[in-house]
Amino acid sequence: SLCIRGGVRAGGNVLGEKEMGNWKMIYGGNTGRSRWKWWDIILEDLLPVEELPMLEARGRILLHYEKPINPKMFYPEEDVPIKYDVCLGASHIHDKKGQWLGIKALKEYKDTYGKNLRVIMPGGHGRGTFTTPMYDVIPELNVEIPGLVSRPDLRHILNQSKLFCHFGGGG
Repeated sequence: SLCIRGGVRAGGNVLGEKEMGNWKMIYGGNTGRSRWKWWDIILEDLLPVEELPMLEARGRILLHYEKPINPKMFYPEEDVPIKYDVCLGASHIHDKKGQWLGIKALKEYKDTYGKNLRVIMPGGHGRGTFTTPMYDVIPELNVEIPGLVSRPDLRHILNQSKLFCHFGGGG
Protein backbone atom coordinates (compact mmCIF):
# COMPACT_ATOMS: atom_id res chain seq x y z
CA SER A 1 0.00 0.00 0.00
CA LEU A 2 0.95 3.63 -0.35
CA CYS A 3 0.05 6.46 2.04
CA ILE A 4 -0.08 10.09 1.00
CA ARG A 5 -0.68 13.11 3.23
CA GLY A 6 -2.72 15.87 1.67
CA GLY A 7 -3.66 13.96 -1.46
CA VAL A 8 -1.10 15.18 -3.96
CA ARG A 9 -1.43 12.55 -6.65
CA ALA A 10 0.61 12.21 -9.78
CA GLY A 11 -1.20 11.16 -12.92
CA GLY A 12 -1.46 7.78 -14.53
CA ASN A 13 -0.17 4.62 -12.87
CA VAL A 14 2.55 6.29 -10.83
CA LEU A 15 0.91 5.20 -7.56
CA GLY A 16 -0.07 1.78 -8.85
CA GLU A 17 -3.56 0.37 -9.00
CA LYS A 18 -5.60 -1.78 -6.63
CA GLU A 19 -5.82 -4.45 -9.32
CA MET A 20 -2.03 -4.70 -9.13
CA GLY A 21 -2.20 -5.30 -5.38
CA ASN A 22 -1.56 -1.69 -4.35
CA TRP A 23 -4.04 0.09 -2.13
CA LYS A 24 -3.92 3.86 -2.08
CA MET A 25 -4.32 5.34 1.39
CA ILE A 26 -4.61 9.02 2.29
CA TYR A 27 -4.52 11.13 5.36
CA GLY A 28 -6.42 14.07 3.89
CA GLY A 29 -5.35 16.56 6.55
CA ASN A 30 -8.44 18.76 6.01
CA THR A 31 -7.52 19.33 2.36
CA GLY A 32 -10.80 18.04 0.93
CA ARG A 33 -8.82 15.64 -1.26
CA SER A 34 -9.89 12.58 0.71
CA ARG A 35 -13.20 12.79 -1.19
CA TRP A 36 -11.39 12.09 -4.46
CA LYS A 37 -12.52 8.77 -5.91
CA TRP A 38 -9.19 6.95 -6.30
CA TRP A 39 -8.40 6.47 -2.58
CA ASP A 40 -9.05 3.00 -1.18
CA ILE A 41 -8.36 3.73 2.49
CA ILE A 42 -8.95 7.12 4.11
CA LEU A 43 -7.44 8.07 7.46
CA GLU A 44 -10.10 10.40 8.87
CA ASP A 45 -9.58 12.93 11.66
CA LEU A 46 -12.65 15.11 11.09
CA LEU A 47 -15.53 12.65 11.63
CA PRO A 48 -16.46 11.64 15.19
CA VAL A 49 -14.68 8.46 16.27
CA GLU A 50 -18.00 6.68 16.95
CA GLU A 51 -18.80 6.91 13.21
CA LEU A 52 -15.59 5.07 12.28
CA PRO A 53 -14.40 2.60 11.06
CA MET A 54 -16.80 2.30 8.24
CA LEU A 55 -17.16 1.19 4.67
CA GLU A 56 -18.63 4.03 2.67
CA ALA A 57 -20.78 3.93 -0.48
CA ARG A 58 -17.86 3.64 -2.92
CA GLY A 59 -16.47 0.68 -1.01
CA ARG A 60 -13.65 2.68 0.54
CA ILE A 61 -12.56 2.12 4.12
CA LEU A 62 -12.57 5.08 6.51
CA LEU A 63 -10.44 4.67 9.63
CA HIS A 64 -10.12 7.00 12.60
CA TYR A 65 -6.77 8.78 12.74
CA GLU A 66 -5.72 10.75 15.78
CA LYS A 67 -3.11 13.31 14.80
CA PRO A 68 -0.02 12.62 16.87
CA ILE A 69 1.84 15.16 18.96
CA ASN A 70 5.56 14.58 19.17
CA PRO A 71 6.40 14.76 22.91
CA LYS A 72 10.08 15.20 22.02
CA MET A 73 9.15 18.37 20.13
CA PHE A 74 6.21 19.81 22.11
CA TYR A 75 6.44 19.65 25.89
CA PRO A 76 6.12 21.95 28.91
CA GLU A 77 9.22 24.07 29.50
CA GLU A 78 10.15 24.82 33.12
CA ASP A 79 10.19 28.42 34.40
CA VAL A 80 9.10 30.07 31.14
CA PRO A 81 7.45 33.41 31.92
CA ILE A 82 4.03 34.05 30.42
CA LYS A 83 4.29 36.70 27.71
CA TYR A 84 0.96 36.26 25.87
CA ASP A 85 -2.63 35.87 26.95
CA VAL A 86 -3.45 33.96 23.77
CA CYS A 87 -1.61 32.07 21.05
CA LEU A 88 -4.01 32.24 18.11
CA GLY A 89 -3.34 29.32 15.79
CA ALA A 90 -0.02 27.70 14.98
CA SER A 91 -0.13 27.19 11.24
CA HIS A 92 -0.76 29.03 8.01
CA ILE A 93 -3.14 31.94 8.38
CA HIS A 94 -6.22 31.45 6.20
CA ASP A 95 -9.97 30.94 6.33
CA LYS A 96 -9.85 27.18 7.07
CA LYS A 97 -7.66 27.68 10.15
CA GLY A 98 -10.10 30.24 11.58
CA GLN A 99 -7.74 32.91 12.90
CA TRP A 100 -10.24 35.49 11.66
CA LEU A 101 -12.74 34.17 14.24
CA GLY A 102 -10.18 34.73 16.98
CA ILE A 103 -9.54 38.29 15.80
CA LYS A 104 -13.30 38.90 15.73
CA ALA A 105 -13.54 37.64 19.34
CA LEU A 106 -10.58 39.80 20.41
CA LYS A 107 -12.20 42.89 18.86
CA GLU A 108 -15.46 42.10 20.67
CA TYR A 109 -13.54 41.64 23.93
CA LYS A 110 -11.81 45.01 23.47
CA ASP A 111 -15.08 46.78 22.61
CA THR A 112 -16.88 45.20 25.60
CA TYR A 113 -14.19 45.39 28.30
CA GLY A 114 -11.94 48.17 26.97
CA LYS A 115 -8.87 45.95 27.18
CA ASN A 116 -6.57 44.46 24.57
CA LEU A 117 -5.30 40.97 25.28
CA ARG A 118 -1.67 40.20 24.42
CA VAL A 119 -1.85 37.86 21.43
CA ILE A 120 0.62 36.11 19.16
CA MET A 121 -0.52 34.64 15.85
CA PRO A 122 2.26 32.56 14.26
CA GLY A 123 1.93 31.36 10.70
CA GLY A 124 2.39 32.30 7.09
CA HIS A 125 0.32 35.27 5.97
CA GLY A 126 -2.58 34.02 3.92
CA ARG A 127 -5.62 35.52 2.30
CA GLY A 128 -9.25 34.53 2.02
CA THR A 129 -12.81 35.78 2.14
CA PHE A 130 -12.68 36.26 5.93
CA THR A 131 -8.93 36.40 6.48
CA THR A 132 -8.12 39.36 4.23
CA PRO A 133 -10.46 41.82 6.06
CA MET A 134 -9.07 40.55 9.40
CA TYR A 135 -5.76 42.34 8.69
CA ASP A 136 -7.60 45.71 8.78
CA VAL A 137 -8.72 45.07 12.39
CA ILE A 138 -5.38 43.81 13.74
CA PRO A 139 -3.78 47.30 14.12
CA GLU A 140 -6.49 48.13 16.71
CA LEU A 141 -5.45 45.11 18.78
CA ASN A 142 -2.29 43.91 20.52
CA VAL A 143 -1.42 41.11 18.07
CA GLU A 144 2.11 40.05 17.22
CA ILE A 145 2.47 38.22 13.89
CA PRO A 146 5.94 36.63 13.67
CA GLY A 147 5.22 34.75 10.43
CA LEU A 148 6.28 31.13 10.04
CA VAL A 149 8.34 29.93 12.98
CA SER A 150 10.40 26.80 13.59
CA ARG A 151 8.91 24.03 15.70
CA PRO A 152 11.25 24.74 18.65
CA ASP A 153 10.22 28.41 18.48
CA LEU A 154 6.55 27.38 18.31
CA ARG A 155 7.01 25.19 21.40
CA HIS A 156 8.47 28.19 23.22
CA ILE A 157 5.59 30.44 22.07
CA LEU A 158 3.04 27.88 23.29
CA ASN A 159 4.80 27.73 26.66
CA GLN A 160 4.75 31.54 26.88
CA SER A 161 0.97 31.62 26.31
CA LYS A 162 -1.83 31.26 28.87
CA LEU A 163 -4.23 29.93 26.25
CA PHE A 164 -3.99 28.34 22.80
CA CYS A 165 -6.96 28.83 20.48
CA HIS A 166 -7.60 26.97 17.23
CA PHE A 167 -10.85 27.98 15.57
CA GLY A 168 -10.51 25.86 12.43
CA GLY A 169 -12.99 23.12 11.67
CA GLY A 170 -10.33 20.39 11.66
CA GLY A 171 -6.66 19.79 11.65
